[in-house]
Amino acid sequence: MESREHGSYIGKTEIFIIQNKRFTLSNHILNGKPGKMGKRYAAIWFPYLLPDWWARQHPETGNIPFVLTAPAKGKTVVKAASPLAREKGIRPGMVLADCKTIFPELHAYDWPPEKECRLLKALGEWCIRFSPVVSVDAPGGLLIDMTGCAHLWGVEVLYRQEMIKTLGM
Repeated sequence: MESREHGSYIGKTEIFIIQNKRFTLSNHILNGKPGKMGKRYAAIWFPYLLPDWWARQHPETGNIPFVLTAPAKGKTVVKAASPLAREKGIRPGMVLADCKTIFPELHAYDWPPEKECRLLKALGEWCIRFSPVVSVDAPGGLLIDMTGCAHLWGVEVLYRQEMIKTLGM
């Protein structure tokens, strides 16, 4: 899977971002006082968490554009869109009827309530292999406290590479 990688400094905060089609990992380094180690965090965002889960549970949807929808204020609204649906211009928050006008072959399935929270919690528990402090950052994200953990992989670069490899889907 192809990844883009770049780093930058904003004041005393270094932000390191690794991005591919399935997740974004950004590494934030907050410098502490002189002589003290700064806090280090990895923020991981899964923009296709539910569509990926749905495609794994329903393999027949893997190669078709689809959305997960829920009722809202008398309308059916897109809550999540597969990568193929996004390529067709479909975005979360759009009304399903408008989406069908844009792309009539779009498949729609019911949004599984609370599933995203359960998936994020399970991913967070799984990510304890990287740090003892992992927080769910809904929607679709995890925050990992990396402070003092990188040495377990030798250097921070190997630590990030292991995260990318294991989360790379």
